[in-house]
Amino acid sequence: MAQRTLLLLLAAALTMIQTRADPPKAHVTRHPRPAEPPPSTGSNMVNIAVLVVLGAVIIIEAMVAFVLKSRRKIAILPGPAGTRGSSAS
Repeated sequence: MAQRTLLLLLAAALTMIQTRADPPKAHVTRHPRPAEPPPSTGSNMVNIAVLVVLGAVIIIEAMVAFVLKSRRKIAILPGPAGTRGSSAS
């Protein structure tokens, strides 16, 4: 039973290889494609401007998050008596 299955799989694989090697020939007329116009530089400039603005926003957000985080650490640290963040009352 296993040998029969193996032979059937081998025959199917050989058939697939032969059909891929010799595809059916069909009469195809090829028409030359018209040349595509070059991409507009206006849309490229818009894409670059959007990316620059997005990058600037990301950098500004990172800086604001860093400053807020550092201020929070400063407020938590105990300081001398009478200053903000001191534990002495």
